[in-house]
Amino acid sequence: MSQALKLSDLIDEMDMQSDDSNGFVNKKTGEIVYIMREFLSMAEDGEKGDHLPSWEQKQLKLAEDIVFSFEKYQTIPSKYDMNEYDIMEDFCLAVKNERHQQQLLTAIRGKGAFRSFKDKIIALDLEDDWYDYHHNRLKEIAIDFCHRHEIKYEDK
Repeated sequence: MSQALKLSDLIDEMDMQSDDSNGFVNKKTGEIVYIMREFLSMAEDGEKGDHLPSWEQKQLKLAEDIVFSFEKYQTIPSKYDMNEYDIMEDFCLAVKNERHQQQLLTAIRGKGAFRSFKDKIIALDLEDDWYDYHHNRLKEIAIDFCHRHEIKYEDK
C-alpha cells in the first residue's frame, strides 16, 4: 500500500527549486527526493561511483534507482511548468482596485518585470495578498499534478 504525499511538502519543494537538481516523488512512499543532475547523468551513462565519497555514492545509487525504476518516480513540476509570469499576471488581473491593477500591469511589462512587480506590491501594500495568491496557485498545480499521476496526497 502506498503512502500519501504531504501536499504542503510538494508545494514547498515546487517553490524552492534549484537549477542544478531535479525533484522526484516516490509514488510508493510519497517521499520527495532531489538529485543533482550530474548524478542522473552518471547513472544514465552507467558510471561507477567507487571513487566518490559515501554521501555521493548514496546520491548515485538513488539516481540509478530513478533512472532504472522510472515507473516508481514522477518528476515534480519545474519552475518552467508553473510559469511564474502567468501567475504574476493573473494576480494583477485579480486585484480589485483598478488603479492598483493598472500600476501592477504596467510594472510587469518589459525588462525587469519580476523586480518591478515585487517593488510595486510592496509599495501598494499587497505583498501578503501576493504570497497568499501565489501559494494557492502552487497548491492548484500540485493537486493537478497528483491527480494526473495518480499520486495519493494529504492536505493538512
